[in-house]
Amino acid sequence: MKKVVFLLVFGILLLGCTMPGTQQPSGTWVPGGGEPARGGSGGQVISVGDTTGGSTPSTGGSGGGIISLDQPEPGEGDVVVRIRNSRFEPQTVTVKQGKTVFWYNDDVMPHSVRMIGVFDSPPVTKDGGAYWHTFTEYPGTYAYACGIHGTASGTVVVVR
Repeated sequence: MKKVVFLLVFGILLLGCTMPGTQQPSGTWVPGGGEPARGGSGGQVISVGDTTGGSTPSTGGSGGGIISLDQPEPGEGDVVVRIRNSRFEPQTVTVKQGKTVFWYNDDVMPHSVRMIGVFDSPPVTKDGGAYWHTFTEYPGTYAYACGIHGTASGTVVVVR
């Protein structure tokens, strides 16, 4: 019986790792000693520990495995959005398909970044937390908003 349960759970996990749409890297970074993490599509992200170790899941979702990585630095063609005074600045950005948008929270309260049908970040910590998403989606215009407050909104235009 234990073998059957194990094989069933293993099969479900394996199936989840091979489902379409799991190759859109997203991530979050927690300032002050936390390590960043990245996951599959839908904003599957965890925050990994603090200086004392340990890990705390911050959101789930379907998709591939969770991989702990260093926070990437914006590269050529990547775009930076700052969260200040409960606003996304700039409000509209254009990014080439395959490039990354980084959201840095410079506000005094946590915010999140929710793009319905694409990803839903965990809370991005105040005073320097970050979230990023590499846009492998089709070219087009994608609206997003703060999933915590709902008042801040923005647009990402993905081009070839």
